Amino acid sequence: MTPEQLAAIENPGTAPPPMPPAAAKENKPVTQADLDAYLASIKDQVRGAIIFYGPHTQVPENFVPAPLRRPEETWSQPGGRGGRGGPAAAGARGGRGGAAAEGLTAAEILQHVNKFLLDNGALAKVTDAGEAYGTIRQQSTAGYNENPGNPNLPTLLMGNEDYGRIYRTSTIDHIPVVLKINIHNEFYPTGRTVYNVIGELPGTDKADEVVMAGGHFDSWNAATGATDNAAGGSVAVEALRLIHTLNLPHRRTIRVALWSGEEEGLYGSIAYVAQHFGSAENPKPEWFKLDAYLNLDDGTSKPRAASVFGPPQAAAMVETAMDNFKDWGFHSVNPTLGRATGGTDSTSFNNAGLPGVGFSQDPFDYNTFTHHTSYDTYERIYEPDMREAAVEEALTLYSLANADQMVPRCSAATMPPPPAPRAAAGRVAANVPVTPVAPLALPAGVTPPERPSPCTAAPPAQAAPVSWPGAGSTGQR
Repeated sequence: MTPEQLAAIENPGTAPPPMPPAAAKENKPVTQADLDAYLASIKDQVRGAIIFYGPHTQVPENFVPAPLRRPEETWSQPGGRGGRGGPAAAGARGGRGGAAAEGLTAAEILQHVNKFLLDNGALAKVTDAGEAYGTIRQQSTAGYNENPGNPNLPTLLMGNEDYGRIYRTSTIDHIPVVLKINIHNEFYPTGRTVYNVIGELPGTDKADEVVMAGGHFDSWNAATGATDNAAGGSVAVEALRLIHTLNLPHRRTIRVALWSGEEEGLYGSIAYVAQHFGSAENPKPEWFKLDAYLNLDDGTSKPRAASVFGPPQAAAMVETAMDNFKDWGFHSVNPTLGRATGGTDSTSFNNAGLPGVGFSQDPFDYNTFTHHTSYDTYERIYEPDMREAAVEEALTLYSLANADQMVPRCSAATMPPPPAPRAAAGRVAANVPVTPVAPLALPAGVTPPERPSPCTAAPPAQAAPVSWPGAGSTGQR
C-alpha cells in the first residue's frame, strides 16, 4: 500500500479501533486430490440446484480513491498497454486469479468444476461480481454450451451486495433460499450479425493515400458502452465532421472506421487490415498507401500522450502534428516496436507493420467504475474533454493528410518480427462461429534474426516486403 493509503487507515480519528485486525487468510494450493475430494462430498447436493460459485467477496473500503487525472509528472514516463503508450489498465482481458505453483490454476479448477456440475445435473451457476456499490463487471465467465471442448453452465454475475445477502442467509442463518432465473440468449451461427462502419472524405492530389482514425462501437452488455468505446468512435466521427464543416482542404483521403468485434478479440480491425492492407510480410498495394491510424479507446479523457508503431522519426512526426495541444495537456509521442495484438484496435495495424497510433488518456473512473461495467453509460461521459479530443484528432488528421511525406516506417531490414504463434485454444467441433482471420504470427519453428531497437526509418516503399529465414507463406497474411 502507498504511504497515503496507510496514513488514511491509521489516522481515522481519535477513537480506538473497535476490534482487532482480521487475521490474514492462508492461500493454500488446491491439488487435484483436494478438488476431487471436495466435489465428491457435495455430489448429492448438486442435482437441480443453482450453484453459488465461491464464497462472498469482502470488498475493502477505498480510503484513497483513484484520481481522475494522472499527475503531470507521470506523463514523461514512457510506457504502453497494447501500444497505447500509457500505463497498464486494470481489468485487462482474461480470467481472474493466478496459479499456485504446487496446485491447480484457477482456470483448471473452473474447468473441472464446470464439468462436474454439468455431469451431476446442476441448473445454473452464479458468481459474485466482487465489486462495491452494485457494480457488475462483465467477463465473469468464458466458453459456450455449444463448445464441447469447454462445457459450461448457464452462468450469471450477481452484484456483491445481493450475493452477500444470499450467501449469509444460506450459510450463517441456514435458511433455504429459492431463486427464479429466466435467461434468454440467441446464437447466430452464420456470424453475419456485426459489421465495420467506414466513412471518408476524399483527398486531392494524394487521394490514393489514406490517414485513418477510429474506435470500436461494440460493447459489453452490462451497459451501453459509452466510455468503452462510444467515446472513441464519437470523437473520430466528430473529427471528420469538423474537417468537412470547416471545408478544410486535405491532400490525402481521411477515413474513419467504427470497428465491431473488438471485445471478442479485435475481430473487425484485424479482418479489415488483412483484407485491405495485408502485412509487411505479404503487403497488398494499399499497405504502401496507409499513412497512419489514430485510435482513442481509454475512456472519456482527452489525449494526454500517444505511442506509434515505428521508428523515433514516426513518433516525432505525429508529435509535431499535435504540438498545438501542449497547452491543453498533451505531452509526447513515443515509438513502439511491438507487433502483438491486444488491448485495442491500433495494435491490429501494428501487427501488420503499419503506423498504429494509440492515445493515452487520464483515467477518470474508467478502470475503477466504467470499464466493462453496468456504469458504462452516457452519464459518465465528460463532455469538455470529449470536445477537446475531437478537435485534437481532427487537426492531427488534417496535419498528417497535408504533410509532404507519409509517416516513416521501420525499414524492411529492421522491421520487428510478428509474435510467435499462440497456443491453440482448442475449440473442438464447436457450433460457435470463429473469426476467419487471425492475428499475424511467425510460422511455427521460425526464429527471426535480431532486429535493432530503435528500427531504421524508411518510406513505405522501403518497408516491405519482409521475409524471415525458413518461413514460407504460413502465418503471413
